[in-house]
Order: sequence, then structure tokens, then C-alpha cells
Amino acid sequence: MTVATNRNRQTGRTIWALALILGAAALGWADEALKPPDETMASRVTLQAKGIRLDEALRILRGQTGNPITDARASLDPQAANPALDLDLKNVPFLEALDEIARRANVALTRFTGDGSIGILAGRPPAGEFVAYSGPFRFELKQFTVRRDYQAGTATADAVFEASWEPRVRPMLLSLKAEALEIRDDQGRAVRPRVAAEATDVVLRPETPSVEIAANLEAPERSASKLALVKARADVTMPADLKTFRFPSLAAANVERREGEVGATLVTTEVDGHVWRVVVDLNYPAGGPAFESFRQGLFNNQLWLQAADGSRVKLNGGFSTTGQGDGRLRFEYLFIDVPGKPGDYELVYEAPSRLVVLPLEFEFHDAPLP
Repeated sequence: MTVATNRNRQTGRTIWALALILGAAALGWADEALKPPDETMASRVTLQAKGIRLDEALRILRGQTGNPITDARASLDPQAANPALDLDLKNVPFLEALDEIARRANVALTRFTGDGSIGILAGRPPAGEFVAYSGPFRFELKQFTVRRDYQAGTATADAVFEASWEPRVRPMLLSLKAEALEIRDDQGRAVRPRVAAEATDVVLRPETPSVEIAANLEAPERSASKLALVKARADVTMPADLKTFRFPSLAAANVERREGEVGATLVTTEVDGHVWRVVVDLNYPAGGPAFESFRQGLFNNQLWLQAADGSRVKLNGGFSTTGQGDGRLRFEYLFIDVPGKPGDYELVYEAPSRLVVLPLEFEFHDAPLP
């Protein structure tokens, strides 16, 4: 089975580029001479070598793309195999390249490392069928189940998709609308959603670059043996670009930094025993789409404390939204058991200046029915 033809891939890239431009324009935040930012495009990998070891191949992938990959086998088995691979990857999207390397090395991949990286484990390699790639995302048809309710006299079905993405990108919301689904059995009959106007929205978290999303369907006819076509479009809300704000001393108060139309203010840092409470305000022009999305709880920015020697302390105590209004969002971040005092650290804070809503199209063919 061929999941995606070259023509489909080229069409997907064209749709991706157009959506970026049109999406930004629709939000009213389009920059002049807007170019597709790296955050919304697939990273590319070139790795052509014979007999390259797995650990070296992973190191090259990390270096070329900025995506963190962790070989979790080392902590479980110091003698874990480090196989030699023959690879011929030329300008291949990162997620496709990683799948291919995992299959050749006969190792499993996990997105549930807890630190936002993709983990390497002993186990079953990633599937080669019922998988599709769209931009920096990967979609897999994981399950299709059919249920019969004898009391109600009804038959229903569920299609479960797994969406995963490059860890370097920071998607915020994934939406799958029933009206964007096209499913047909091997006799050309439509398998329709149970609720025509249904939409499933899932908030995405950077610490786990993967999520499952389900579509509720009517059951296919019993005479069908396959789903000839499963075609879908999911919309993802994500930053199109990021701004970095630096505050030289965490001990300072009410210090504002601006990058274009976006402002960040280090309001205060309070020390309460082993806990440092860092309060930061973000300001967006006239509210704007970023403000509205963040207000709905779709906010996961990166921030860290940086010492004079360049070492970093990552956020380790969580965060909360403590106020909003007039284009302003206030957040409280907790750092726990940080050595030294606040004046020893610079605060580095990243936030998006512009959001886009991008369509991710994917399809599968000839999936056997249960």
C-alpha cells in the first residue's frame, strides 16, 4: 500500500505554504514579505552512509534538525545493541527519516519520555503502513473498532488516529472536524460521522509530542472487508514565529522588554523557602488572536534561568494564569530548589508573536475492517 504519493506530498507542501500566508493574513498579523517560518515546516535530513552506527545516526539527526532524541535503552541495558546501518536519506523529512532509521535498527520509538524528547526503546519498530506525514507532523491510523448495542439496536464505530510532531515545534491545539472526514468502504459506500457537525479539539503539550484523537462514526456495512479510503483534515494552531526576551537579573522588578508589537514584563520574583515565584506579564496589541488562544488555556511557553557560566535551570514547578485584561496576560512560574539567589540568574523567556491555523491533510488506503 502507498500511503502518500509524490503528487500528494507536493500538494501537501503547497497547501502548507498557502495556509501559512492566508492564515496569518486572516488573523490580521501578516508581516510584509512574510516567509514560511521554520516552526511550521518539516525539518529535512540528509544522511547517506554505509555501516554508520545507530548512536552516530541519531547524533546527526539531532544536529541537523534541533529535535531532541534520547536513547532510553542505555539506562535499562548498558549493553544495548548499537547496530550498523546502511542509510540513503537525502532531503527527507525528519519524522520519515527517524521512522526509517528505527525500522532498520529494529528499535521502538516513544513520545512519552516526559521531557519532550523522542525516546529510543527496545521493542517493535514503528509501523510502515497506515502512516502519513504532513509538514512537521506524523499521523497514524491506530485503531478501527466496531460495536453493536443489542438493546438499542445500533452499530457504531470509532477511528483512532495518533498525531505526533517534531519536538522542536510547539503546537497548541489540534482540531478534527467530522465534516472534514471522507471515509469509504471497498464498495464505494460512505462511512459517515455519527454527528455531522461534531468537532474534537485537543490541547497539545510540549512535554509529550504525541496525542490520540478519535472520530465517532456509523458502522460500515457488514459486507465490506476494507476501508478503501480514510481521508481527513486536522487544523492545528501553532506559533508561526517566536520572540526571545532576556532579563539580566531575576531579582529586578517591573522590567519591560519589547520585540515588535509584543511586550514582556518581569513583574517580580518572590522567594518562599525553596520555592521561587516568578511573575511575568505578556502584552499583545488589542488582544489579538494569540491573546484569545492563550486565554483559553493553550499556553506553553519556554523559559529558563541562566547563570553566568551558561548553565540553565529549567522550569520545574509548573505555572498558572493569574490574571488577564486589555491584551495583558499574567503568569506565575514556580522554580524549586534553585541554588544561589535570584540575582545570580538571567531570565530567558520565549513567546510567540503570531499564531497561524494550518490544515494538515492525511489519508490512508485499504485498511482491513475487524
